[in-house]
Amino acid sequence: MTEVPTLDRGMWAAGADGAPCHVPDFMSTAPVTMTDVDQLLSWHTLTVPEMAYLARDGIELPIEGYTISGAEPAWLDADLALDQVSVGATLSIVAVHRQLPAVEELLRVLSQRYTAQCSANLYLSGPGAAGGLHHDMHDALIVQLAGVKQWRVYQPPSNWPDPASQGTSGPNHSTVELRPGDALHIPPGWSHLVATPHDAWSLHLTIGLRPITPTSLGLSTASNDPGRALSAAALRDANSFAAEVGPRSPADLEAARQRAVAMVYRS
Repeated sequence: MTEVPTLDRGMWAAGADGAPCHVPDFMSTAPVTMTDVDQLLSWHTLTVPEMAYLARDGIELPIEGYTISGAEPAWLDADLALDQVSVGATLSIVAVHRQLPAVEELLRVLSQRYTAQCSANLYLSGPGAAGGLHHDMHDALIVQLAGVKQWRVYQPPSNWPDPASQGTSGPNHSTVELRPGDALHIPPGWSHLVATPHDAWSLHLTIGLRPITPTSLGLSTASNDPGRALSAAALRDANSFAAEVGPRSPADLEAARQRAVAMVYRS
């Protein structure tokens, strides 16, 4: 995998240095193919909306239109769902790393590389599909697997991170077209609109990254930035961990380090 500068430098969306980053040719081999999607839809029972759902223009569609009649809980009907995708809807498969080992392995690599908890959703979009304006509360790494997707990214709204800022944005920052193998890192708070061209379709992963920081471990330190991700070395070595989180009793330090290890290696 190619480096993602904003993540590899440990910026984690800190001000202007954490602006979105487009990485062409991030991956040479897609961890998910359309064959995988076909098998996933054919051989797995996906409950709606917990494991999968359909949306158009950022609004979830009524589940009665794409679930198996009479099933309890509601199960995705793959044929009905794909019919909706073909006319501009987007099928979202939630936490797809629980279903596909190749995605689970990718997350394991990323979680250890960036000292972060990772999760992944899969999105299959038909021609002309579009999403609603929104921003995420965590770093997102988008990996284009097949087809084409256009991303219009905006600076964070002036009242970010106030929850009322959801659905609003700051000034336009950039427009990026992702093709197979490309990646886009979007820091938290950066609003975005996505669209699939009317003569194309798209399959992409959105990987959520939540860095393991002193703050996320319930630790505070006056000497270091409590919001900056711990280094990989800190998880491997007790002395490095102590240097990054500040002085504490050996027992407290080791307990906190073990929590961090569990959060990363069991993402």
